Amino acid sequence: MTLIRIFTLVLNLFSALLTGAGFFTFLEPWTVQLIGPDYGAMVAGAAAATVSLTVQGLVHTYWWRGGTEGLLPFNVVAAVSVSAVSWLGGAGGALLAASHADLLVAQQQEEVAGTTVPVRAFANDFSDLRADMTSLAGAATELSEVETRSGGTCQNDTNPDGGCGPRCRLRQSHAAELSEIESLAARLESEARNIAIEMSTAEDVEAQRELYAQAARLQANPEQRRIASALQSVARDLDGPVVDVHPETGRETEFTCEDPDFAARVAALAEVAGERVELPETAPRAQSVDMSDGLECVVSRVGEVVFGTTPCPAGVSDGPLLAAAALESLIVIFLLVEAMRYRQEGRVPTRPERFQQAAKEKLSERALAECRWLVQACGTYVWTGRRVSFIAVPVDGDVEAYAEGTKLARYFEQSRPEYVNLPLVELVPGWVGARTDIFGHARVFNLYRFGADGARRIRQAERDLNATAVAAQD
Repeated sequence: MTLIRIFTLVLNLFSALLTGAGFFTFLEPWTVQLIGPDYGAMVAGAAAATVSLTVQGLVHTYWWRGGTEGLLPFNVVAAVSVSAVSWLGGAGGALLAASHADLLVAQQQEEVAGTTVPVRAFANDFSDLRADMTSLAGAATELSEVETRSGGTCQNDTNPDGGCGPRCRLRQSHAAELSEIESLAARLESEARNIAIEMSTAEDVEAQRELYAQAARLQANPEQRRIASALQSVARDLDGPVVDVHPETGRETEFTCEDPDFAARVAALAEVAGERVELPETAPRAQSVDMSDGLECVVSRVGEVVFGTTPCPAGVSDGPLLAAAALESLIVIFLLVEAMRYRQEGRVPTRPERFQQAAKEKLSERALAECRWLVQACGTYVWTGRRVSFIAVPVDGDVEAYAEGTKLARYFEQSRPEYVNLPLVELVPGWVGARTDIFGHARVFNLYRFGADGARRIRQAERDLNATAVAAQD
């Protein structure tokens, strides 16, 4: 074995090490769970080593065959396929080793996203609610001022007049109530946003679980019900009867102030205010990464380049992928160059040489008899035309010749003749005439197809007979 091939084997082993280390991280938790901690890691290591060494063995075998036998379609497809699998495994293992921390952070962030996303959405909803409350409170204040000047802000007010009467005081109470609701919404928004921000930036799992507990308490807060009830009360005031108490005399007056547009806006906000935060069933758990995460990242990166799909997590570089590609390329180049050199120097046997080397030098008496019979029978009964060969079985001649020819046809699994009662003596009189004594002056024949498999079997029989004879002489 040359230094180049030894160096190539070292590269194969290094690639197998990367792939095996990655697969070990994937298999080890499963085997420990199934077998136990005592032997689980050992079984995982053995399985990972077997897989990775098998892949590298196939890489070495198929590219060597491609270099020695030529880049035939099967060799190319097989070699490229196993190299692609080898690159995928090596790239996954290298990326797992180089970017373990980044992948772990991405996994943990994905785990906490189940909490941060709904909490952040809740904060955004209450931010919008707070802004709407500010706008509605200002609108209610303006309506109270209009009532003071001229009245007429209620659609059913048939005799509007100036001064701050019941309708003016209703608008003022609405403005005050909406302002209070705005402060409650601001507090809920601030609490939710702080939880989302702290949870997104927390690296400690215990801190994330504590923040999940805060989010669960936020989910059960009583302020949302107070806000929703207060808004529903405002909406009812603008649709049904209202009792006004005079601030000086204490006299109660019942009236109605219909304002459907204002009431509809308030009722819509009441529905938003009552929506709770949707949280996962369990708090965030500590995550881990294995070969599957590395392979997923490699596939995602390839998909991003080829199809424009989702890339790897932020911080994960393409260095391991390129290094694995360079390693596979070196293995392929060295194997092809060395194999082609062997071929040019004549150190790789040709197909005919391999055929002869496969000869069986020691055959049983039964096998020897079969080979002798095949060679003799084919020499007698096989007729070769321009493009095809047939087993010619005499029909009207010697009975033993008919039986022998039929036996040869059955040997090659030919049960039905392709031509029946063909006057072969008229078509090839010389070939038939040379076998007159054997065929018994036959004139018509049944022809059975004699294909490439039959010719190959005859060559094997001749080869094995010759090898046996040479071995007997030695």
